[in-house]
Amino acid sequence: MTVPKKRRTGKRVMAEAVTWGKRGARINAVAPGIIVTPLAVDEFKEQKK
Repeated sequence: MTVPKKRRTGKRVMAEAVTWGKRGARINAVAPGIIVTPLAVDEFKEQKK
């Protein structure tokens, strides 16, 4: 997912939360991304070789 798509998704989720929050609904979203962990760092090092 590219940065503009993540931003657009975030704005859409915020708009839905404002709309539906008035009725007691909770809205959330998950945007995939890379989390830097020791395992991920090792994997990236392997891919560069």
